[in-house]
Amino acid sequence: MKRWNELQRAVIGLVMLVLLLFAGCAQAEPVRDDSPTATPAPTPPAPQLFLQNPEGQYQEIDSFEEFGGLLPFDLIMPTHLPYGMHLKRAGVNQPPSIITNEENRRRQTRVVMAFGNDEETAGFMLTQGIIVGSFSGEGETIRLNGVEATYYSPANVPLQAIEWEGCGIVFSMTAGKAGNLDKEDLIRIAGSTLEGC
Repeated sequence: MKRWNELQRAVIGLVMLVLLLFAGCAQAEPVRDDSPTATPAPTPPAPQLFLQNPEGQYQEIDSFEEFGGLLPFDLIMPTHLPYGMHLKRAGVNQPPSIITNEENRRRQTRVVMAFGNDEETAGFMLTQGIIVGSFSGEGETIRLNGVEATYYSPANVPLQAIEWEGCGIVFSMTAGKAGNLDKEDLIRIAGSTLEGC
């Protein structure tokens, strides 16, 4: 029974982490301005960084160095971020303490990042890990810089998603459908994570 309670707490913690990251990501019609003559965006504010530890508690993290040190893989950032988007929040989700095997703990550590612009007209979530959850349903096979990926856009769900592997880790990206990034935007952003592999 104790193991079940710890597992429930871990699942609730993961849901809370995703909800925290989604907070403030309103969806409206994006303003497209990717032209070479566009005025450079001001330096974005530093993102909020935090850790959800094995007990399900949240701790703020002060620096990217400390944040990266919590990961068993290299953090990979997209190089293409249209509409003035930048990293707003990022969280490391460590597996629950009932998972004691170090290899299993390493494989189940994930990072979830929320990207958006200051106007909150465009945004997406990017999850990275050695293994991540998978979307259900039929997806469309696409290519990202020569790597096979799957694009999901179920008719009855207001989200679209892409899953792919590269650089030794698994990626999952989600964004709203209505008034947010379109499929081509997501493909370009996702493909840009593979440029340094």
